[in-house]
Amino acid sequence: MAGRHSATPRDPNSAARHHPHPTGVSARHAVSPPAAPGRDRPGGNASDRRSRRRIIFGGILVAAVSAGIVVVITWPKGPGDVNVGANGVTGCSGAMKVNVVAAPSIAPAITTIANKWQAGNASVDGVCVRVAVTAQDSHKAEQDMPSLGTAVVWIPDSSVWSSRLVTDSPQLARYVSVGTSVASSPIVVAASPARLKAVTAAAQKGWTGALTSTTPVAVPSPTDTTEGTLTLLSLRAQLGTSAAAADTLGGAFLQLAERVVPNSAAGFSAVKDFPTTAPSFVATEQQVINTNAAQSTARTTAVYPRGSTAALDFPFVSITRSHTAVYDHALQAFQRQLAQPSAVDALNATNLRDGTAAPFQNGSDSSAPGSKAVKLIARTTPSSVTGTLRRWVAVGAPNQFLAVIDVSGSMKDNSGNGHSKVQVASDAAAAAVTLMPDAWSAGLWVFSLKPAPATDWTPLVPIGPVSANRSALLQAARSMPSLAVGDTALYETAKAAFKQVTRQYKAGKVNSVILMTDGANTDPDDSSLPALIATLKREFDPKRPVNINTIALGADADVSALRQISAATGGKTYVVRNAQDIRSVFVRVALRGS
Repeated sequence: MAGRHSATPRDPNSAARHHPHPTGVSARHAVSPPAAPGRDRPGGNASDRRSRRRIIFGGILVAAVSAGIVVVITWPKGPGDVNVGANGVTGCSGAMKVNVVAAPSIAPAITTIANKWQAGNASVDGVCVRVAVTAQDSHKAEQDMPSLGTAVVWIPDSSVWSSRLVTDSPQLARYVSVGTSVASSPIVVAASPARLKAVTAAAQKGWTGALTSTTPVAVPSPTDTTEGTLTLLSLRAQLGTSAAAADTLGGAFLQLAERVVPNSAAGFSAVKDFPTTAPSFVATEQQVINTNAAQSTARTTAVYPRGSTAALDFPFVSITRSHTAVYDHALQAFQRQLAQPSAVDALNATNLRDGTAAPFQNGSDSSAPGSKAVKLIARTTPSSVTGTLRRWVAVGAPNQFLAVIDVSGSMKDNSGNGHSKVQVASDAAAAAVTLMPDAWSAGLWVFSLKPAPATDWTPLVPIGPVSANRSALLQAARSMPSLAVGDTALYETAKAAFKQVTRQYKAGKVNSVILMTDGANTDPDDSSLPALIATLKREFDPKRPVNINTIALGADADVSALRQISAATGGKTYVVRNAQDIRSVFVRVALRGS
């Protein structure tokens, strides 16, 4: 599907594009700005004013961003280099300019906050402060940062971009400080009226329930959109990091891979065009409110899955190559402005929450979007983002593999859990087959040592589409325990399997061999490991790569030989000592997870 093979989220409101995804080490953290003062304000019907402002701003934001416009926002300034306050009194001289690059979804609010500050004589140390705000897609901004001058403030839509910056531009790393969140917008399920009841019920089980229920929920491409990436992180946060959780996550990813949409805008368009049949989809809270405000029909309802959720977190990132004390003070003063009650008003007016994800202050309607209390997952580390996305890309990629499993006599031995090793391997293979998407291709061989002229390997199911082969693969996997006999013809079988997948190589798919054994090669007619390695290296084609991933089962497996076989083809070796781990490891390798 579109976008699954690049690895970069983008601003949720920008046009679809393909870029590498954020990876790398965290940026260092600046001192957090002061906590926001109390937000109670005098005056009549403030909630109505805020509601009207949200709707007006929302319509403008949707129109501008959906058109792919990059906006430079300016405002009136005092004459020359002198900033004149609202009362006409000159309060400062000179000019200290603070350049701000903000994601399009927050740029209008940042502009409002800056305008209000300037109107009240924005100054530090007697010097006027002038703030210039540019709205720019976060990915494009990340690419442009190395050439944007000596000092800039950046407010991307997600902290994954600040992590990416210090990885892609290591020369900037020591100049980058990542502070706390300026604003937030939790991800939600945007449900059409026809599907609202079913989606709401499924969401009672959290993101796992919402995304894996029988009522399909589409996901914006995780490798192309920020909200898609955040969906996977919410799912991972709920499931945890155990081996069982990893299997569940892999299965969920396989389901989601079948219902990826380019972005949330595509989901809204589908609901508008097909209101009774379009699937629900993941979007940000802000997107739901803004889109509903811009149209009178085909509206969606924001459903908040139970438990913790991820959100756009709009970090305050300062990039300062050279600076003065006045600039530092101006930056600190601007950060304080972003934490004022009036700043929260400006954020709420564009349908964003504050940095703590506090509900909107819009009266007593607790059912209105933005009024629900949410619990955010912890800000994720670059490594967790990278690991999650790599697993998604691997699972989502079309796959063609040949499973080759040892059925020598030693595989009948007890694995330690009351079942034979071949029975546990059989169960693992069946579990992997069950989870494979129809679009994949797979085959199954078994091997042991047989007298000539028979081959040492037996093709139980030739490589073919899973859609046609699934029943045969399951039946063959379950027959393996009855086939265990003889010694281990490892080398000849590995070479034959590699050659078979190479002959059937499919461009655009991940082509591999998965070889599992509990022993070492005992074939007297083919006893040269160096000869095998030389053949594999000679016949491996980097333009048509076929990897051999090996699984060493138990203490008697020849791990050294398996590692050499895998290394010769760019594959990996997995060592399994405990029987209870066989299933999870085999499934993980088959689904190409880490």
